[in-house]
Amino acid sequence: MPYPPAIDMHSHYHGAGVVDVLRRRKATPRLEVGADGTDMLVTSTKKMVFKEHDRSIETRIEFMDSIGLTKQLLVFPGNMGIDVLPVAEAIPIVTAYNDGLAEQRRRNSDRFVTLAGLPFADMNAAAHELRRARLELGHIGAIIPTGYVTDLEMLERLRPLFNVADEIGAHFLVHPGPRHDQLNIDSTTQDFAMQRASVLDLQNGVSHAVVTLTLSDFLKNFSNVSVQVINLGGTIPFILERMEYVVEVRTPDAPRDLARRLRRLYVDSGSMGSRALELAVRVFGADRVMLGTDFPFFPTSRAQDAVEEANLTNEQKTMVRMTTAETLLDRYQ
Repeated sequence: MPYPPAIDMHSHYHGAGVVDVLRRRKATPRLEVGADGTDMLVTSTKKMVFKEHDRSIETRIEFMDSIGLTKQLLVFPGNMGIDVLPVAEAIPIVTAYNDGLAEQRRRNSDRFVTLAGLPFADMNAAAHELRRARLELGHIGAIIPTGYVTDLEMLERLRPLFNVADEIGAHFLVHPGPRHDQLNIDSTTQDFAMQRASVLDLQNGVSHAVVTLTLSDFLKNFSNVSVQVINLGGTIPFILERMEYVVEVRTPDAPRDLARRLRRLYVDSGSMGSRALELAVRVFGADRVMLGTDFPFFPTSRAQDAVEEANLTNEQKTMVRMTTAETLLDRYQ
């Protein structure tokens, strides 16, 4: 049975403008040839096959047509760590990628919207590249690593970036990734590494980002900026009731509008499950939840099936698949 039409608001594309650069690099991130001749993408945390979907837009469009995707948000590959390299090293790679991705979108403007990468080791350079990416290249915004949103002190470092974003209108996607001063921190775990790193640690970092962005008043003066947090906001839908009760019991004078504050954000369904999706729709509202596949790292069918299987109304499912994203993207057309 064909999938209903949908917009994918969380997918990655690695091929734009950086393949040759990565092939020449000796340090991480880089491309290397495996024993069987297959290209392998080597990042600070993993080694993965560099598939045709990673480099060919034509192949990706064919796949989108087969799975019901009318449009994808193509996101700068934050998993590579390119955007947090030393600034002199990052700028040539980031700008080459942003240029290449913009060209791919221009050729297929009806199928893709795009988010740029920024050289975060220098916030002035990052703000400059955001302005160029938005006004000259046509990207709707940029990706922000969660390492910069873990607490208010870190978030304040991004204020120059948000000032520019508010001036020109921009969309940010908060995605797992380190700060530039965290590249050499050993975060490996000794047991159950996949579950600890790719589930617990990842979702914990995303949850911290949501807490920082919503419990503070940082976003209050940035009405021309939209912010999306991946994976249904981490664990927030599950723990919101506890958060509210802790405030009620222990800090009765604190604001009690946590649910309202959460609606300042958008989230995508990259958490991959129907039960989590149902809870997120209850917490954030269907007008703040969008389909996200995390393609090519996970099968797109999984995200589509989660919406189909969720105990949601048909109207809510349509909002998650299409109309919430359409309403958001209309701001940037």
